[in-house]
Order: sequence, then C-alpha cells, then structure tokens
Amino acid sequence: MSKVTIVGHKSSRKGVLETLQRRGAMEIETASLPEGYSLPDTSGQIQFFDSSAAEGRQALEILNGVAPIKQSVLASFKGRRELSVDAFHERLADIKKTNAAVGDINALKKQMNDCAAEVARLTLQLAETEPWLSLDIPMAHRGTKDMAVFTGALPYSADEQEILTRLAQTAPEVNLFDLEIVSQGREQTCIAAFCHRAQVAEFETALRGIGFTVPTHLSMRTARLRAKSLNERKMALEMEIPLLESLIKTLAPHREDIELLVDYYSMRSDKYEKISRLAVGKNVFAISGYIPAKYA
Repeated sequence: MSKVTIVGHKSSRKGVLETLQRRGAMEIETASLPEGYSLPDTSGQIQFFDSSAAEGRQALEILNGVAPIKQSVLASFKGRRELSVDAFHERLADIKKTNAAVGDINALKKQMNDCAAEVARLTLQLAETEPWLSLDIPMAHRGTKDMAVFTGALPYSADEQEILTRLAQTAPEVNLFDLEIVSQGREQTCIAAFCHRAQVAEFETALRGIGFTVPTHLSMRTARLRAKSLNERKMALEMEIPLLESLIKTLAPHREDIELLVDYYSMRSDKYEKISRLAVGKNVFAISGYIPAKYA
C-alpha cells in the first residue's frame, strides 16, 4: 500500500470524494491538521442519512415479509442488477415519492402492530370477563342505601357451604349477609356477596381474611354486555389487520426504488463520514489515505 495525499480547491472536495467513493480504490484516513485547517463537523448529516437508510431497510423488511418476491432458488443467488451512475440518479429523480412510500409502509405496519396488541389486550379482558357472564348486575355495582354488594374472587375452588364455614370461622358475629357463586373453577371461585350496611366493615374484613380480591376491571355494565362490546371491538380490529396488510402490498412496486434509496442514503452517510476526515482551510482541502501500490 502507498500513502497518497490529494490537495485541491475547497469547492471541488465533494466531487473528488464522490469519484473516490465510486472507484473504491482509496482508504481515507483522518488528515493531519496544518495551522489554519480544521475537520468539518458532519455528525448531523451522518445521523440524518443513517436514520433515513434505517427507515428504508425497515420498509424493505416489511415488504419482504408481507409481499415476498416470488423467484426460484437459483434466481435468489444472482444478486441485484447493476446500474450505471446516470441510471442510478435517474431512478432517484422522484425521491420524494419513494420517501413517501417508505413512510407509508412503516406507518401501516405500525398500525398493524397496534391493532394486534389491542386484540391481545381485548382477548385478555374477555378471558377475565368470562367467569362473570352469569352475573346479572354490573360488577362495579356497590349496592343500595341499606345493602352493600361485593363482587370478587377467591383463589381456590370452593362450594357455597365451604365459603360460609370459612366466613363463620373468621367472623362469627357477622350474620346479616348472603352470597352467590357466580362461577367455580379448579383454581378460582367467583362470588357475589350481599351484606347489610350495619355489618359492612366487619363483613369486608372477613372476606379479605378468606382471600377475597376485587377484579382489576370493573364496569357499570353487566359482564355479558361488556363482553359483547369487547368482542365487537376485537372483531373490528381483526378485520382491519388484513386490510392494512393489503395496503402494504399495493406499495410493493416501490421495492426496487426503496433499495436504491437505501443505497443512496448509505453512500451519502459514508461520504459525509469521509468529509469529516478532510483537512479544510480557507480555500483548499487535503485528503490523505492509502491505495494499492500498483495504482500509485
């Protein structure tokens, strides 16, 4: 390898760099700084082009997942078609349109992800609501002037007699209450309990003493109505996801232009990274680096 230093007029530095970049023959190093010279700060440009390239790669990944290219195994080894410099810049002429396609693809995928996350959340809420479907009063209902209502779960399976026995052992003085088993599973028993307000504090303490807990989501609608609403929202979202996917597929014709756009932004980032290594004076610049000895 031979060391080379190129000195030129300041106005020519970008053109010289682009030529060296296309040739790929010179490894540029950070230049030493003679008096009166400085290194340009191009960190902002590099960050912008790196971010833009990353957004393009993300859009391509989405397209390849939603609308993969149909080709033979052998065709996949051919690589991408080479373009001349003029053809490359001609394809980039409508860069705003390609950038818009990248933004649309990424935004649509985000909507799909948001819908899927909401479907998962609604599915969980439906599962939490299912044990309460036979309860004909709202779970958030707290009773009347004379009677308090408690709806909640015990962390074990128990019949009504067993629950009454546990309550009697915990608070034998409390007797102005009634309860109903809403549902019973292997690891949980859902109940609705009713108590006269004269003994409400003692009764609530007794309930807590046998493991009673209140559900996280309480509604002023009955569980059946709430489940109906949750299911309708879930079904609407499940229908929206394939529609969003079909919109992404309509943007598949932009795939090759996006690939070129990613290349363009990557080259621009590399170019400005190289510019940050130049020694720049008032009127001239200097580039230092290494090339193979046979080209020296």
